[in-house]
Amino acid sequence: NAPTSYVAVYNFTTKENTNILQSKQGDSIWSYELSPDNNYLAFVKSGSNVFPNGEMGLWVKNLETGEEKLLVGPQKLNKTGEDWLSDLSFIDNGKEIFFCMYSNTGDKVGYFVTDLNGNVKAITSNDEVAKINPISDLIQDELEKKLNKNVLVRNVLQNCDKVLYSVYDADKNQDELFEANLDLSNATDLGIIDANFILPSFDCKFICNTVNGRAITCYLIDSTTSSKVNLNELFKMNIDSAIYLGK
Repeated sequence: NAPTSYVAVYNFTTKENTNILQSKQGDSIWSYELSPDNNYLAFVKSGSNVFPNGEMGLWVKNLETGEEKLLVGPQKLNKTGEDWLSDLSFIDNGKEIFFCMYSNTGDKVGYFVTDLNGNVKAITSNDEVAKINPISDLIQDELEKKLNKNVLVRNVLQNCDKVLYSVYDADKNQDELFEANLDLSNATDLGIIDANFILPSFDCKFICNTVNGRAITCYLIDSTTSSKVNLNELFKMNIDSAIYLGK
């Protein structure tokens, strides 16, 4: 995915846009995740202003005080090459952050958890990973057996018991985004083609973007009604990613 320049919050009531994180020239924000209480923003940042060789690190920002803290620096866990951090998720009611680390060759190093003070531990049990991160291979296997198609589980909306997944349509040469109940019943085509990434919220709405050439379109989707709002058209600006905070 392309890096992000800044992260902002849009208030649907006041129609005001508030910038909560912005990268300096030479730096890039690669992924981010908001805590359940909306008080902390975890994000992956790289660039010459933070590390001499432009490596990646995992940071957390206190949105009340503005303080930014480095939790995981480059090569702190991966000794074989440059770290690549992704799949951020707050767990334990926002007390810890779950993340995945890859080497500079794209090989997965493993799953890890850090608290907000930077105390990191590796998650080595597959059962523990599946418990922390519900996007498990078990759901993937069940979907592929049921549909007899190439399927990719994209996310699980735990608060409304929904699973989001993509199905590749070979005839049309495109991925189509679906949602279903956790028992895989009531599958619904959401009308999203070639979804690039998905950012869930803590209710039944989520953000999804699509990329067509250089054009990025960002949607807010309500899984209870399968309705979607084009955020680019709503805000009349180019948006490459967003987080839904609630009404």
